Amino acid sequence: MKHVVTGLALLSLVGCSWGERQLATGQKEKADTLSLTCYFAAKNQIFETSILLDEKQTEGSLETFDTRHKVAVETVTTPVLHENGFWILKTVNRSDSVATSREHRIDQSNFVYERHTFIQMGKTPPLITLDRGQCSALRALHRKAQVVEGRLEEHAFDDQVLDE
Repeated sequence: MKHVVTGLALLSLVGCSWGERQLATGQKEKADTLSLTCYFAAKNQIFETSILLDEKQTEGSLETFDTRHKVAVETVTTPVLHENGFWILKTVNRSDSVATSREHRIDQSNFVYERHTFIQMGKTPPLITLDRGQCSALRALHRKAQVVEGRLEEHAFDDQVLDE
């Protein structure tokens, strides 16, 4: 019983600290949005990607944060594609010498995260990387959810216990 009380106390602290997540774009999380936090490692660093999907899951705000240097390395709002059970957010950055294209993919069934990066510099062969990680949805801790027609449908618990 002591472990259960300690666990619930920790969850309440997490809820207080993450209760109103605000991305660098200034957008606040609303009750009808889905907020995911994904972690992955690349180049000996840990990155955190926050994704905030609108209520219809047609647009998403994405922010990738470098935890070592404590700086946002990517902040965009982009359309969300629904394909084969994945949410997909695509970004493209171009300068005079470098073009970087990224595809962020989240599996709707298990929240596995993948980031495909394609970097092209002039006429040199492209650099292609694949980073993998795991996402979690804070609201999934206290709501049950299922994917229906490509959208995550949530329902409040009726005094049910989560099976993990």
